[in-house]
Amino acid sequence: MDVRPQLLTCTEAATLLGVSGRTVRRWCNDGTLPAIVTEGGHHRLDEAAVWSLRASRGRRAVLRRQSSRPKTAAPTLRCLIVEDDPMQAAALARLVQRVGGADIEMTIEYDGFGAGLALGRALPDLLLLDLELPGLDGLRVLERAGFGAGLRPMRVVVHTGKVSERDREALLAMGVDAIWDKPLRPDQARSALRALFDAMTAQNSASVD
Repeated sequence: MDVRPQLLTCTEAATLLGVSGRTVRRWCNDGTLPAIVTEGGHHRLDEAAVWSLRASRGRRAVLRRQSSRPKTAAPTLRCLIVEDDPMQAAALARLVQRVGGADIEMTIEYDGFGAGLALGRALPDLLLLDLELPGLDGLRVLERAGFGAGLRPMRVVVHTGKVSERDREALLAMGVDAIWDKPLRPDQARSALRALFDAMTAQNSASVD
């Protein structure tokens, strides 16, 4: 079934985001918000992307408030989890923190557009990526981020409930470190994460030296 995205005008998007129409148009032009341009020269924005940006701006506001507090030791590693199921996302976050420690900087996104925006803002050391995402699928997220072209030197683990052998081979050829089948097996996931964290820590230590 062909489900077309709901398109918003700049005025409608500005109302949702709490900014001016001029700001929305600037975000369209610089790529912050994906948009199409009509024959009349007007921007039309995907509603899911607008809501994702709104959620992202809310998270950044929280981070700005936290940044005014006394500084603690900087996190050793940054992890981005992309999973549209909130319960599975929370389970992955708990798993990462149990294996990697509480000082890991954790970010969670629930759709492909949010993942793309998060990757555009900062490069995580580790990306846990679901393939089947609303708005933009996981493979396109990787392609848009430049992964596989030498532009994104991050560790990537794909977790999915359905992947063809052809897609599996393509993902591994791109440089994906591992592909986890859903439902996840916690023992195997812990072992795989521990090996990845050990490799990343060693790599970071070597780069500092």
